[in-house]
Formats: sequence, C-alpha cells, structure tokens
Amino acid sequence: MYQYIFLVACLSIAGCVGVFSKQGLDFDANRVHLVDEINGSYFFRGNEPLIGNGKNRKFAYTALISKINQRLEHEGHEKLAPDSFQLVDISLLNTAADEFDLKIERKFFEENPNKGSFVHWPMYGITEMVPANETVRTVGKISLDLLYPTFLLMRTLTKIDVNKVSQHNKTIHKEVKKLHKMLQSSGENNTKKTVFYMHCNAGCDRTGEFIAAYRMTINKLSCSDASDKNTGECGRPQNYYSVNGTYWYCRYLRSIGSEVVCDCPEKP
Repeated sequence: MYQYIFLVACLSIAGCVGVFSKQGLDFDANRVHLVDEINGSYFFRGNEPLIGNGKNRKFAYTALISKINQRLEHEGHEKLAPDSFQLVDISLLNTAADEFDLKIERKFFEENPNKGSFVHWPMYGITEMVPANETVRTVGKISLDLLYPTFLLMRTLTKIDVNKVSQHNKTIHKEVKKLHKMLQSSGENNTKKTVFYMHCNAGCDRTGEFIAAYRMTINKLSCSDASDKNTGECGRPQNYYSVNGTYWYCRYLRSIGSEVVCDCPEKP
C-alpha cells in the first residue's frame, strides 16, 4: 500500500527533479549487445555512451564503435569500416533527471552530423507502481481501521497510475514498431549501413524494458525469455519498476491479440 503513497511524492517532484539533474554513469562496454539485424542494419543496446566528469564529459564515440565492432565480429558479421555507416543514438533518458547528459549527446551530433543522428524517446520509469498481476478492482483494498478518505485516495491514485501505464504501453508499442520499420527501411539503403544504439543510464532498467518489449513484439519471445536475456546481457535483473513494466506490456500485447506468453517474474 505504501508504494501508492510514494507515487504521490514521485509525481509531485517529477517536474522539479531537473533542477538537480546531474551526470550519469560512464560508458560500460560490457553492456553493449546486438539485439537484431535486418539486411545489414544493426540494433544494439547498451548504457550511457559518455565518459568523463563535468566540463570534460564527452560522447565516447570511438570506444562505442570499437565495442560494436567486437560484438559484430563475435556474431559472425563484418566489422564496420570508417565512413561506411551512420550511428543513430536512441536515448531513453528523460529531461527530468538526465538533462545534463542529454545536452552532451545532442551537442555531439549537432557538431558531427556526418557521424549520424540523435533520437530522443524518454522513459520515466515511475508509472509502473501498480503490480501488473492486480487490477483496478483488486488494488487498493485496505483494512477497515484505516480512514475512508485514505481509501479513496489510494483508489484514485491506482486508477491514475493504471491509466498512465496503459498510455505508456501504447507509446512503447508504437516506438517498437517504428524502430523495426526504421531497421527494415535503412537496410534497403545500400549507400551506408545504419547502427541503432539504444540506451538509458545503466542500460538495464529502462533499456531492458524497451528491449523486452521489442523481443516480445518482433521476435515473439515469451515474457520470461525476454527478461532472462536482459539479465544475461546487463549482468543483473531489471529493477522493480521495469520488471513490472515488462509484465504490463506483455498483458498489453495480449489485449491487442498477440499470443505472447505472459510468464513474467512478478519481482526482480
């Protein structure tokens, strides 16, 4: 129950967090993994591709491409020759907490348009408070010794949160389909290869949630298989919110006619 009270605090300060925005983690090459390949276009996942501190923080382009080439070679693909490809940096960072690093990413591609482009699909990671195995009808029940106004508050917050989750799932589904189409269309262009690199900060939670959604939607993996691959690639399980978000998304796919198996873990 207390998680719903906490939601109030999260929503109240979300718009103010940007004031305290600071740099995230440094680039971790071990979290770079190939997710999909279509006609010579590649989709990779990883963590924040920046290194350094403060004014010296910069986009780790050389280190990122080096690791991408290692992964390609390991998967049996040819390494990328200089100037033979473009990088599409898809950032899931949000302006509330990650604006410091977002500015650096944007600036890199503004100053180096020949290297690729920047795409911003923010994920906030606070909408999945309500457990996906519960519904609006069952969530929010409290003991009779609690005040009725508190009960009404909990029920209201639950409904608000479930509505946000529904919109969140629709947005992710739209972006998954869009990314897949981008992979297909860029693969048909033989002038230059395209490398899509998706990341959040750690490359595990928000990124894990999106990659799981992609694999359930496009690769037809079960929810548990998608979650297991995330754990293996990141080196740790997703946090509570993204695990819950993955479960919610699986249920969303079922609601629109997919035969995906929703056997997701309910806890990280």
